[in-house]
Amino acid sequence: MSIKPRQLTATVLICLLGAIAAHPAAGQSDLARQAKQHAEAAVGQVRDACATDAKSFCSTVTPGEGRVALCLLAHEDRISNQCVGAFFDVADRIELAISNVARAASACEPDAVKLCSSANSKGELVQCMQQNKSNLSAPCSSGLADIENRLQQVQPQPSSVR
Repeated sequence: MSIKPRQLTATVLICLLGAIAAHPAAGQSDLARQAKQHAEAAVGQVRDACATDAKSFCSTVTPGEGRVALCLLAHEDRISNQCVGAFFDVADRIELAISNVARAASACEPDAVKLCSSANSKGELVQCMQQNKSNLSAPCSSGLADIENRLQQVQPQPSSVR
């Protein structure tokens, strides 16, 4: 089985998930905490589904920063269908989430310019948008509510393998 057409996308997304889950600033708001929980669950899903493959093909790889995921994908022609399926499942969910976030970001850009032009960093911008939540336009509020609702509807499953 070959996964080359989506190998780069899956790898990048899994690596990003790991970085999001490990980032100290990821837990600052309810939405960020929920996103972090989902990222951790997705990494755990791949870890669980690929545990045997990781042991067989990547036991000498130092875990962290997506190295085991990259090792698994380097052995794409030999990893199990279960592991390949987990990569695809997680990649599909992440692509949908990124699409939702991109739509919300597009809808909120005018609000960010109008309400938070003095923000000097992404952190300040997020804080400003949260402080101005009651002043956001309907499209922006709707986009953010959609993301929050999706995160609440799909509760992450904890990983059994650490």
